[in-house]
Amino acid sequence: MAKFIISFIVIAIVSAIGGALATTTLAIEGVALSKGPTTINGDFPLEFYTSLQNCADKLTPTCGDEILSGVLINGKVTEYCCHKLVAMGKPCHDDLVLWMLSIPPFGENAAQILSNTEKFWYQCTQAVSPSSSS
Repeated sequence: MAKFIISFIVIAIVSAIGGALATTTLAIEGVALSKGPTTINGDFPLEFYTSLQNCADKLTPTCGDEILSGVLINGKVTEYCCHKLVAMGKPCHDDLVLWMLSIPPFGENAAQILSNTEKFWYQCTQAVSPSSSS
């Protein structure tokens, strides 16, 4: 059941990114983005959604599912998906997470999600580092 819910959430997020004309608002002020506005305190510009789509295109649907599950419920992620995430880049990862926080059920748990995402990023970078394969 949890896998179905995560898959549904991923589909909803990817669909929303694809529908770049949708507007979202974050109530978290002073969080810097790598692209788009300098702080999150209002609607995201269209260019930001285009950037998010470019980031999401670097992942496979399976990896998107694994990564979301890893961030939200400390799910397992394969080394392959960690490679995809790290190759996508930290700015893309951060922007996708911050955009996700604009969705009310996620935004209500922003502190926990931001903490989880930092741990998750660190674990993936360690998993794909050259010294981890020896």
